[in-house]
Parts: sequence; structure tokens; C-alpha cells
Amino acid sequence: MPHAQYDDAMDRLSDVERAAVAALSFQSIRLGHAVLLGEFDLARTHLDTITSSTQSPGLFKVWLCACAVKAHLGPAGGLPLAGYGEALLRLACQLDRHLRGWAAGHSAEPSA
Repeated sequence: MPHAQYDDAMDRLSDVERAAVAALSFQSIRLGHAVLLGEFDLARTHLDTITSSTQSPGLFKVWLCACAVKAHLGPAGGLPLAGYGEALLRLACQLDRHLRGWAAGHSAEPSA
């Protein structure tokens, strides 16, 4: 979606929806930075925030992808399992689909 169309779509969101989009985006960015820095316990904390804020039915696919990332990162203090990067990419793609669909006024759960 071109930036101008995305900006117009974002203008149509309510303040609550805009705040939810911002919060998910912010936590996702923080998650990515933590993983890039090798701070996996911090990444787990950001994932906890993402999973707790995506437990509504309209965010099921995002929640499912976040849970997969959590499973690949494993328990606190440990190193991630093989495939955590792919799980992270799936989460990023699902978040992108969801946020673009949400901003464009489509259903909260765009198809994969």
C-alpha cells in the first residue's frame, strides 16, 4: 500500500485502534532489536507483551505466530532453538498483513 493511502487509512481509525496499532508496532520493533542484539530474555519479555495484547479473536493469527516465536526462543536464560528466525519472520509478515488490513478498514483478521 503506498504511503499516502496508508496515511489516509490510518486517519480513519479511532484513537483506540490507533493506540493498539502503535503499541503492537512498537513492541514488534523492540522484539526485533532485542533478537538482533542477542538479548533473548528481553525478547521474551516483548513477546509476552505481544501475546497478551493479541488474545482477542480478531488477532488470533498474530497471537499464534507470537506463540510460535516464544516456543522457538525457549525458556528464560537459554539460547533459542533452530528455526527461531523463520518463526520471527512469520510473525512480522502476519503483523504486517494485520496492520495493513486494519488500517485499510478491512476485517481485523485478513487472510494469510
